[in-house]
Formats: sequence, structure tokens, C-alpha cells
Amino acid sequence: MVTLKTLFIINSVSCISFGAGFLIFPAIILNFLSTDAQASECTITVIGAALILNGLHLIWTAQKTEVSRTLTLYFSVGDILWVVFTFILIFIELWVTTPKGITISIIVAVFIGALAIFQLQERKKLSGVSST
Repeated sequence: MVTLKTLFIINSVSCISFGAGFLIFPAIILNFLSTDAQASECTITVIGAALILNGLHLIWTAQKTEVSRTLTLYFSVGDILWVVFTFILIFIELWVTTPKGITISIIVAVFIGALAIFQLQERKKLSGVSST
């Protein structure tokens, strides 16, 4: 059985890995995702930094002895927003326009969406646990 703490660690590895890639290789990432409707390098750098910070926050949360229902909801909603915005960008053909970029973005979005669902399922089991 996968615990909420394990899901947070998996989520943190994902965030930190993608965030590092965005920070270290912004031009490569931008060209992979789109050749005609790219985000700015600054935008991809900010997203990368935010992903790393989110990943570190996930690690900190996973180390707590009592898992917070509120933080679980916070991370799950963030994951759901990532999925929604990914599909919006693909649909409006902005920032994610190459066939490979679209494919990988959809795969990542499905993975992140699954994490959100699993986190929310585990959150339901936290009946008497801290709410902060």
C-alpha cells in the first residue's frame, strides 16, 4: 500500500527533477515544447524555481509525523491546476505545440493527475489527523 508520505516523496522527486531541468536547460525545454509559440526563458526559469520550491515543501511535509489534511489538499489542487493548465496550453496552441512536446506534456499531466487523485484518496483516510 502506498502511503500519503510516499506519494509526497514521489511528487517531490517529479517537481525537483522537472524544475532542475527547466532551470538548467531552459532553451532546450522551450524548443522541445514549441518552435513557434514559445514561453520566454524567464517564464520557464520562474516555473522551474517554483517547481523546486514546491518539491522541497513536499519533502518537508512528508517528514512531518502528522500529515496535514490542509497541506494534502493544497498539493493536490496544485497538481490538478498543473493538469488543467497543461491541457489549456495544448488546446490554445501556446507554449506546447510540437508533437513530441504535446505527447510528453500529456504523459506528465496524466502522471501528475494520478498523483493528485491518489493524494486525495489518502486524504480521506486522515479523519482525526491535524488540519494544519
